[in-house]
Amino acid sequence: MLKFIIPVLLMISPITYAGYNMYITKKEFYFNDGECITKQEWNTYLKTDSTVTIDLQNSEEDFLVSIDAQEFSLWYDRNSCDLLTKNPTPEAIGKMIDISKKLKATVQGEESEIYLTPNDVIKR
Repeated sequence: MLKFIIPVLLMISPITYAGYNMYITKKEFYFNDGECITKQEWNTYLKTDSTVTIDLQNSEEDFLVSIDAQEFSLWYDRNSCDLLTKNPTPEAIGKMIDISKKLKATVQGEESEIYLTPNDVIKR
């Protein structure tokens, strides 16, 4: 019975749902090597934006962004020196674009498309 239940639970578990990643990056393509958003640069930005706070229930690399009536997670990846989130709403994409402008970066989707606005996307 357990051999049946465990695979079923894994199939329906939200943890196994990968989602669609979006990145704030300085790189031409988020998955390549290139210029980083440094931890110092990110910490400096955090001092200017009260809508972004450390997610105290997780690590110091996990953040919560509060906009209007919603909240979304944003993670700083020390290895790639990018920020990322999963399955953002149009409002979250707009906030990411605002953040990216201040960091002199871009917002890119998993397929390397660049978001100028939530609805204006450059496909590459």
